[in-house]
Amino acid sequence: FVTPREPVTAVIGQTNHIGRLTLTARPAAAVGSVRGIVVGSPYAEFEQLRAAEMKGDPIPWKPVAGAQVTVNIPQCKDHVGAETRVETKSGPDGSFTLDNIPVHSGVALRVNSPDRKQEGGIGYLRVLSGQVTDAGTVQIRPPYPWPADHR
Repeated sequence: FVTPREPVTAVIGQTNHIGRLTLTARPAAAVGSVRGIVVGSPYAEFEQLRAAEMKGDPIPWKPVAGAQVTVNIPQCKDHVGAETRVETKSGPDGSFTLDNIPVHSGVALRVNSPDRKQEGGIGYLRVLSGQVTDAGTVQIRPPYPWPADHR
């Protein structure tokens, strides 16, 4: 370990050579945030919800506390090569905020209820630097019961 004799200041665009160590300052990553509210279906089965929707019945969606909210960042890998993602849980009122999401033209938002019996999401959200993207109300519902031979 070599200690420099003078303080070293890292400046963006400048490289400092300190013996065998090279320091290069980079600008902070451009990040934004996503916020929204998770609401869940009052029906336990997909077919019940679908029947109510088809009849035009009002659906009493309810805020979901503790829902797992995940944003996967396409083409952004972590130090071991896995796709980068940002996660949080919804609050008591169903609200969530995901901070420090790298700026991207399209990220996918996935939501699962705490018991994993309801799911949903948004396929495309644009994240802008220093801004909050409002995902609005994200509905989660029982999954569609695909036939066993569905591929």
